[in-house]
Formats: sequence, structure tokens, C-alpha cells
Amino acid sequence: MTFDFDKIQRGSGFWHFNNELLTDALFQEDIKQFWTGWQEKHTDFPDPLKRWEKAKQNFKIIAIRRTKIITS
Repeated sequence: MTFDFDKIQRGSGFWHFNNELLTDALFQEDIKQFWTGWQEKHTDFPDPLKRWEKAKQNFKIIAIRRTKIITS
């Protein structure tokens, strides 16, 4: 069996999520607001992989922003 990874579409990479954010009420509210708006944009992304990658990118931005607030 041979894999040609140049022909396989892949995501943007690996990121570690701070699990402590799951108990943070403000983070939970930010994610709920994001996800509600995101579900309405389903038709903006005909390619599910690109849609999911963009959702993960937004999730990551929200998580990093909240972590910076908590740790400062």
C-alpha cells in the first residue's frame, strides 16, 4: 500500500486545548453564541472540510482570547 500525502487534503495542524475552559461560564457563553451564528452560515461553505477547519479556527481564537483574560 502506498500513500501520496500530496494528493490528500489535510487540515491546518495540531493544537492543544485548555480543558479548564470547559468550566468557565463566560467561555461557554462565547461558544454558544459562536455556534448559534455558525450554524446559520452552513451554506457559505460548500466543502465540509473547509467549513470544519474554519469553525475550529474560530473556536481556537475564542479559547485563546478567554485564556489570556483568565491568566492576566
